[in-house]
Amino acid sequence: MVELRHLRLVAVSTSTLAAAVIAGEAQAATPTYYNSLASFTNDIQSSVTDDYSNPGYVFIQNNAAMNAVIGETDYETTGFDNLNIVSGGYYCAGCNGSFRLSFTTTTVGTAAGVNGVGMDIPVNSPMMPYYAYITFADGTTEDVQLPGAGSFWGVSAPERIESIHFGLSMGGATQGGSFGIDNLIIGDGMDTTPCGDGIATPDEECDDGGESATCDANCTLAQCGDATLNATAGEFCDDGPASPTCNADCTVPSCGDGVLNMLAGEQCDDSGESATCNVDCTLAMCGDGVENPTAGEECDDSAQSPACDADCTFVVCGDGVENNTAGEFCDDGNNLDGDGCSATCTNEDPPATTSDTGGSSGGGSSDGGSSGGGETTGGGAESTGGVDSGGSEGGTAADTTGTGGSGGASDSATTAATFGTGESSAGGSDSGGSGESGQQSNQETGGCACTTGPGRGGAPAAWLALVGLLGLRRRRR
Repeated sequence: MVELRHLRLVAVSTSTLAAAVIAGEAQAATPTYYNSLASFTNDIQSSVTDDYSNPGYVFIQNNAAMNAVIGETDYETTGFDNLNIVSGGYYCAGCNGSFRLSFTTTTVGTAAGVNGVGMDIPVNSPMMPYYAYITFADGTTEDVQLPGAGSFWGVSAPERIESIHFGLSMGGATQGGSFGIDNLIIGDGMDTTPCGDGIATPDEECDDGGESATCDANCTLAQCGDATLNATAGEFCDDGPASPTCNADCTVPSCGDGVLNMLAGEQCDDSGESATCNVDCTLAMCGDGVENPTAGEECDDSAQSPACDADCTFVVCGDGVENNTAGEFCDDGNNLDGDGCSATCTNEDPPATTSDTGGSSGGGSSDGGSSGGGETTGGGAESTGGVDSGGSEGGTAADTTGTGGSGGASDSATTAATFGTGESSAGGSDSGGSGESGQQSNQETGGCACTTGPGRGGAPAAWLALVGLLGLRRRRR
């Protein structure tokens, strides 16, 4: 039959021959070609596979030995004579020669052939790519250029496949190039009413002759999440479950669409700003750098700034939030001066507290809290020494004329001189009466610590004592 076709082609015009080479000779067969193993096996109900790892294969064998190992395929080398090689886990005919595979003696087909043939192509030289010249059971043929190395290639046809020649275009033999196959699949039981023919079969959920609003192109019911895109059913995408590029409702992810898609980087999606969700689909939180007035934020600069406090409120002196970047050195929650933090939120010293006390005796006047002495007149006393707030620790000299007393406490020895009517001084005590006595005391005494009677020593002695006291005052001052 093949030879007759070639004879007829010779008799036709050159233009007709060129058209036949491009489109192939057969027009009656309805083959389907595959570049996916999954798609091929989905259309074939039963199959056998030869992975060329059977130990019955040797490095080089003739056609008969090659056929006998599996018994599902008839091998015939056409470039080299009886040179079948199984090496490296795949098959080749001299590895640069052509060969023919026939499928009329398989267990999965009929004497007319099989419904499908598929294989991996580990080797196919790009300098001289091989072709598959297919002969169908109805006597028609197709000439198909094979894909490059690393590809899957398959063909199926309800008319059945009788043989395939691998070599030059139109079945030409060669000893050139480089070509090999692996995982040869011979299949049968092809669906005679394939998906898309508009006829629903028991193994199809639906068949509307293509995609429809209710039926996917693969003859399954249209449903978002089935991983089959159906634009007619209103799907913009369908990756099965949600993915970074597709929402669970088969819409394209977009912040603000009201569909939470954490795989697309969304923490929330309330279709816009809300009390819990920012406009950029992040959770509302003071300090995140996203101002959210709905969540009560007046501002949000991620941290304290000259315009925004750390609690996301505007900077106001007296709001109780100290903001150093805004020039505040304190903030006590008010705008009052004099309380340690001024009305402009700068530090200030607290008001000073002082104590100024003194003592007087005999209706005179006294001066305390300074170095020096208190002096009284008209029956008072004059003292010399350091006096602070009515008390000092040091020596005090007192000189009185007439009857009187001296005020102020002293914690040291006191020298007293009197003349006229008596006087005495004892450790800061008030004294009255006549007479003169000199004592040392570390305590306060009350009452009269004096003697009556004429003074001792007379006026000269009194003047000497007075001169000594004045000298003592100068030294202490």
